[in-house]
Order: sequence, then structure tokens, then C-alpha cells
Amino acid sequence: MAQHWDDNQPIYWQLREQTVSAILDGTLKEDKAIERGVARPAGFDEDVEPVRSKFMQDAQDKARERHEAAMRLQAQQRAIEARKKAKAKAKAAEFAA
Repeated sequence: MAQHWDDNQPIYWQLREQTVSAILDGTLKEDKAIERGVARPAGFDEDVEPVRSKFMQDAQDKARERHEAAMRLQAQQRAIEARKKAKAKAKAAEFAA
């Protein structure tokens, strides 16, 4: 499938037209993978997967950091509540005595 790109027409439309032409002339067969060079325009970065992987890793790292921060806050809140209960219990014991 030869790639001739027209700057005056949207790329998705050009890709559609080329794909339909390739199907009709038999270049693309049913249940066959599209070759890498056919599906991507000239000048397209060959490997976008490392970028996606880096993005996903960064997102996972941020999510893990937020989760750990939330767990620390919950532990601090539990400690504050335990101190309040201990103070209240000590005060009650003081008045009972």
C-alpha cells in the first residue's frame, strides 16, 4: 500500500481510504495482521511502547505514593484517637478515685 499523504485532508480519512483500497484490491486479507510500515505514516516514531510503559510506570508510582501517604495519615489518626481515649480514661479514673 503506497502512502501518499494530502495535507488538506484529515489523516484518519486518508488511512481509511487506503485501507479500504487495500482490502478491495486484495493487499489486505481477512485475519492477517497489518504490516508495521503499512499502518503508520512516514516519520511516525517506531516505538511508542516505551513511552507508554514509562507513563504507566509513573502513574503506578504516583498511585503507590498516594496510597502510602493515605495509610500514614490513617495510622496517625488512629494514634491520635488512642491518645484521646487514654486521656479520657485517665481523667475518668482520676475523678472516680
